[in-house]
Amino acid sequence: MYIVENTVSVSDLRKHTIDVMKGVARSSKPVVVFSRSKPKIVLISYQNYAANEESERPIHSGRGADFFINTPEKFLIHKKGCDAVKEIRKLRD
Repeated sequence: MYIVENTVSVSDLRKHTIDVMKGVARSSKPVVVFSRSKPKIVLISYQNYAANEESERPIHSGRGADFFINTPEKFLIHKKGCDAVKEIRKLRD
C-alpha cells in the first residue's frame, strides 16, 4: 500500500492513483497528500464525506457555488422581456 500512517506523497498518488483511491475508500480516516514535504490536500472517502455533510451542514455566507445553486428569492428576476443588466444594476444599488 502507498498510504503510510494516513499520508501519501504526490508522486505516489500520480503513479498509483487507483491503489491510493482504494486505500482511501477502505480507510475511515482522512489521508494527507504531501508535496515537497508539505501537506497540500486531504483525501477522504465519499462515504465519510457524505456522512459529514449530513451531520455538519456548513453555514454559507451567501457566496460561492451555493449562492448560485440556491439563490435567495430576492435576487431572482421574474419579469419577462426585461433587460437583465439593468435589473442587476438596480439590485446592486
